[in-house]
Amino acid sequence: MKNYKAIDILKSLNKEEFKRLGKYLSSPFFTTNKNLMKLYRLLKPYYPGFSHAKLSKQRVYKNIYGNSVYHDERFRKLFSEFYKELNKYLVILGLENNEMAYNRILLDRLNFKKLDSLFLKKFSEANEFIDKLDFHFDNYLEKFLLQWEYVVFYLNRGEQHKIAPNILKRGNYIIFYFLFDIILTIKDIDTNRKKFGYNPEPNLPEAFLENFNIENFFDYLDKYDIKDKEIINLYYTAFLAFRNFDEEKYYYNFHELVLLNWDKLSKIGRFVVISYLVNYCNNKIHSGKSEFEIKLYEVYKLFLEYGLYRMNDDNYIRFDILLHISDNFSKMGKNSEVKKFLDDNIIFIDPEQRNNILNYCNALVDFENKKYGESLNDIAHIKTNAFLFKHRIKKLLMKIYFEMNLYDDAISASNNYRNYLLHNKLISDIDKDMGIKFLNNYNDLLKIRFLDKKNSYSMKNLENSINECNSDEIYWIKEKLQELKNEKYKHTGVENPVFYLS
Repeated sequence: MKNYKAIDILKSLNKEEFKRLGKYLSSPFFTTNKNLMKLYRLLKPYYPGFSHAKLSKQRVYKNIYGNSVYHDERFRKLFSEFYKELNKYLVILGLENNEMAYNRILLDRLNFKKLDSLFLKKFSEANEFIDKLDFHFDNYLEKFLLQWEYVVFYLNRGEQHKIAPNILKRGNYIIFYFLFDIILTIKDIDTNRKKFGYNPEPNLPEAFLENFNIENFFDYLDKYDIKDKEIINLYYTAFLAFRNFDEEKYYYNFHELVLLNWDKLSKIGRFVVISYLVNYCNNKIHSGKSEFEIKLYEVYKLFLEYGLYRMNDDNYIRFDILLHISDNFSKMGKNSEVKKFLDDNIIFIDPEQRNNILNYCNALVDFENKKYGESLNDIAHIKTNAFLFKHRIKKLLMKIYFEMNLYDDAISASNNYRNYLLHNKLISDIDKDMGIKFLNNYNDLLKIRFLDKKNSYSMKNLENSINECNSDEIYWIKEKLQELKNEKYKHTGVENPVFYLS
């Protein structure tokens, strides 16, 4: 039963949802097609995989339609109708968990049915419900849509004089929502430009902000007592931090406001502001400010402490986020913290990537503890061609071979990584540039250790290279260079020979 969209939906349902689907299909209110219930009963024993050999098209067809000759068109029509009902079922499940959408649909129906007193009561309840929620800028969009329901209600009754305040509210809400979203959009565009080289034209969001005096608008806003003004200003300071990237005072101001307003933010709101902080730190690191690795570590600690890695109970933790956190914690020498987090949250990691994540983390822990052979063994158990893993594994192998003094293997791994960088189209220009810089520094380290007999001139060249550009794995490069320096002067009487690396 592969390649059927209906089966894909069935696989996605949890046990309770799959059980309730049977009640849904058995109700004539939702569907009068009794064959759909037959199909459900037939499939039920094979939940959740639906991969048993008995589930051939011919066998399913016979169980539904008896001994009649198999007709593929009829079978496909049955599954098409099943797919449509499953889509309706997903909408119902969604409305159960989205009271704001439910209220808007109900208001529309109450208006249509001329149930005026019920409409006004529900309108008041819907507004109160949103006002009691933790802050998130999506709430402004919901309140904007509610005001439209209210305006249309009175326009339909010829009572325009009653809606003047609501028209103003409607305008306020959509402006606030737009400001939040445009600031987030600009940040995302900038991130994708730097990460993936995506630079579209025309770029309407950036063109809008270039022609809109946002500073004057917020000066005007500051004159009035507006609900949630502190949160609105919080997002504005995020915008200022990215716009004035070279002036780090804006970042520190934003970071301070995040902590001051943390308790006022919803979980998704916290996730959004954390994403601002993470992106800013990463951009700083890529620009050569390796000290922002420490600040990134502090942000990730907050991210983990407040459980922002799972936005609802049905979601697995995104493995790309786990890999980014692992990279940062590894540079800080905190691999054991990541390992403990993974061990404590193993059931929340996607089963398809669970072993790969654990083995990669174990490889980092063993590498940090100088158990290089065990780290190689951990890597051997990573079974995936996913780009996010391959990129990291290749760099880790290079470092392991260097630590183990395996020159030939190190050279081979270096050449392999160079070919990977030059020919893999998934690697962004900025990541490719970072990778090439690491590769060049790495090859200089190999030359100093194995060929140049720790020549001072070569060391100085590498020192200058590190100071002039930011390469990937900069912390490890600095550490290895310092070790080579210490080894060179070990018997000369020189104490603590230090390279002054920025």
